Amino acid sequence: LCPLAISLAGLYLIHTILDRTSQIKGICALSRSANLHRPPTPAQPPSHRALLHWANTMPNQAPSAHPPQELLALTKRWLSRALGIVSAGFILLFLYTSLRRVGYPFSYDQIEGGMVTSVWRIAHGLPLYTRPTQAFVPYLYAPLYLYLAAGLSKVVGAGYASLRLLSILGTLGSLAVIYALIHAETRSRLAGLAGAGLYAACYHPLEGWFDIGRVDSLFLFLFLLAIYCTRRAPIL
Repeated sequence: LCPLAISLAGLYLIHTILDRTSQIKGICALSRSANLHRPPTPAQPPSHRALLHWANTMPNQAPSAHPPQELLALTKRWLSRALGIVSAGFILLFLYTSLRRVGYPFSYDQIEGGMVTSVWRIAHGLPLYTRPTQAFVPYLYAPLYLYLAAGLSKVVGAGYASLRLLSILGTLGSLAVIYALIHAETRSRLAGLAGAGLYAACYHPLEGWFDIGRVDSLFLFLFLLAIYCTRRAPIL
């Protein structure tokens, strides 16, 4: 759950900063516009020469406010593009790396060998939860992940590939749910993509756990999906 917490906290902070910055810029722009277009109000009625001077100087002052606004808009546009490209790059990099690792014939984690044995027992009609023996000791995990991997093994073959491919699908599902959850809250596609990209960027710090033969990726996907469905459900 650490990548999920980092993703949501980071996106909330970015959204808050951008929202406050937009409000401050709007207030400054209104104040500047009011000062530019306000005629002089001296104690006595202004003379014709004073009014003429004010009318001639007002067009020269107004354009000076545009270059900073254009520069801010240009900077924001390029930063948004850079954020989108980097976020999509992390997602594609995870997909590329995980697909290259899926066919590795040896175990990435000490638990993968036992998972392959459990899937082999299901595929051959043997019971999954039995009394521990010297030949086999069952894991105390829920059976959904193992049964799905056993079904997938009929397509890709028995071994590590079915377990890892199922974990990859679970991670991709988590990325999709993170995008949908953030987009539903912020109405920003860029924010949703950034959240998914930030989660994908945690692949290396978490030592590649997104695509190994464990139940974690599928569990996290179902957990996020439950949060999304609960959040979007109508209030009774």
